[in-house]
Amino acid sequence: MDEKMGERLLAYRKSLGLTQEQLAEKVFVTRQAVSKWERGESVPDLELLVALAELYGVTLDELVLGKRGGEAVGEETTAAVDTEAFRKSRRKRLLVRMATVFLFSVGVWGLLCGIVHSACMSVLPNIWIVWFTLPVVPPLAVLAVFSHYIPSEWRAYFVLVPFISGAVYLVVHYTSGGGASAAWLAFLLIPFYYIPAAAYTARVIYLRRRGRTKASPAEKAEDERKE
Repeated sequence: MDEKMGERLLAYRKSLGLTQEQLAEKVFVTRQAVSKWERGESVPDLELLVALAELYGVTLDELVLGKRGGEAVGEETTAAVDTEAFRKSRRKRLLVRMATVFLFSVGVWGLLCGIVHSACMSVLPNIWIVWFTLPVVPPLAVLAVFSHYIPSEWRAYFVLVPFISGAVYLVVHYTSGGGASAAWLAFLLIPFYYIPAAAYTARVIYLRRRGRTKASPAEKAEDERKE
């Protein structure tokens, strides 16, 4: 990648007063990806270039080649880009992701809850609350491993959807089976799962904004110099 393009990306970001972290969250990438662009080690794909050009209020030619209207352009930038179509495509992908996460949560977590519930009720009939914690563990485990790759806007959603799905499953199960009192108890317990999830998500966001990422020492030093 042309280092001059990396310098332009750095200059445009600073012109808006954005940190690498803030820019990464706006275009749904990691801070490390932004750092590599600005160091000239990699290049954003076409969709990201369009998003960056729109964010900075410049054309693709200015962003990629540093050329203004009327100047010659390379083959890769000669094709017209429909910005409105790009926005619609991005919104569609976002909706698809949300629907996928929700359906996956309802299906998989519901199935697991049913299996564990049956086991717990047969072995520990008086400690049915044990299986209700099942939706808590996988999302937090995934967040712990992949927190640096999940935009902060997605984290609370990613964690809470399985909780909601598990709660809905629990309520439906008990109300349909005559266990209304247990269902109401489960409903009252929902905030006790929201609070640790929200606290964990807030802690991850705080640590990321403090710069505690998995970047190498050399990358951190370079990023601090550019910031």
